[in-house]
Amino acid sequence: MKKLLLSTALVLAFGLTFTSCRDTQTKTDELGNSIENTADDAMDAADDALDKAGDAIDNAKDAISDEAKTVKEKAEDAIDKAEAEAKEAGNKIDNAAKAVGEKANEVKEKAGQIAEDGAKKAKDIADDAAKKAKEAKEKAGKVIE
Repeated sequence: MKKLLLSTALVLAFGLTFTSCRDTQTKTDELGNSIENTADDAMDAADDALDKAGDAIDNAKDAISDEAKTVKEKAEDAIDKAEAEAKEAGNKIDNAAKAVGEKANEVKEKAGQIAEDGAKKAKDIADDAAKKAKEAKEKAGKVIE
């Protein structure tokens, strides 16, 4: 804008030196009007540019705000999903632990039953052996007599 004003002043100075006073006054008035119009146009253009820049900044701010909300919502959804999956995994682990405990109890009961049955069979075998030993002793006693 300074260049415009300085250039205009230079043209005005040259114009004044080569023309008459009346022509100079007319040209000065025209030049003043031209400078005023140019300054007004420049100010209007600057105002428009500032308005557009302000609108662009507002739009960018709104877009960033909307995007931030979207990112925040996605993050919250991901956290909720992770929490739900962790809870589900915890429930599966609990269920698996219960199932292992139940199977361990079943194995313990079966082992106890097998031990009982084994002890009973061992007693029966021992009783049979004792009975047969007694019978053999009696037969041996009869044979010896």
